[in-house]
Amino acid sequence: MLLLVLANALWGINLLTVKFGVREIPPIMFACLRVAIMSVLFLPWLRLFPGQMWGLFRVALGTGVAGFGLLSLGLSISKDIATVAVFSQLMVPFSALLSVLMLGEVILWRRKAGIALAFFGVILIGIDERAFSYLPGLFCVVLHALGAAFGMIYAKRLKGVGPMQLLAWVSVITVPVLLLLSLLLEHHQLAAVRSASGVAWGALFFAAIASSLIGQSVFFYLLKHYPVSSVAPMTVLSTVFGMLSGVLVNHDQLTLRMAVGALITILGVLIIELRTQRMLVDAS
Repeated sequence: MLLLVLANALWGINLLTVKFGVREIPPIMFACLRVAIMSVLFLPWLRLFPGQMWGLFRVALGTGVAGFGLLSLGLSISKDIATVAVFSQLMVPFSALLSVLMLGEVILWRRKAGIALAFFGVILIGIDERAFSYLPGLFCVVLHALGAAFGMIYAKRLKGVGPMQLLAWVSVITVPVLLLLSLLLEHHQLAAVRSASGVAWGALFFAAIASSLIGQSVFFYLLKHYPVSSVAPMTVLSTVFGMLSGVLVNHDQLTLRMAVGALITILGVLIIELRTQRMLVDAS
């Protein structure tokens, strides 16, 4: 339980550190530097997988380019971290829907209810006057969640690729793509990197080492040694930690409508996770 709380705390606090980083470094360049550090860390796990490289490339586009790039962009535009933490959980209902469209899975009424609740909660937040003022940023986070969901679906199709090997290829493939996008869409990146403070560099290394390397390693360790049905649903804790860090450190202002929407979304995500893991247990 302590390891599970640690992993979710690292993921939740990561939103705060990325927010600090993109205040000084353009968001796509920040994501590129983050993944570049990751590529060095995961280099020992890099292996060739003949016949599956195209699949790995598609996973990298979803999980890496959209996952890291759009999240950084969304955080740079959005005022509040708490709402971003909630919107990022849309990856779960998106994954459930894509599993039906791309993998032929069947969704029964409980998961359908969870998906409906998750989207209703997000809509409730989106129509709030405060959240509406930075709606483009939240839209980037929605696209981030959708891209990450596509990446997860493509990852399911891979055979014999371990989680660390997958992360190694995602980081190596993502770096040149994000670098090209930054060069095309952003300005004064080098000047921003050179003048970045210790806070921005600390945010970069926290995102790469604490959130990605340590957080993912701990989570995969737990999945290996404990039932998936006990571990996976608890990832909603990362949303709680993200909201808490936003309110306590970033001074996010949560209105009643936003708080209710957050609770509804978290409930919907939890229902989806619990039912999905229950299906896996029954199937085994």
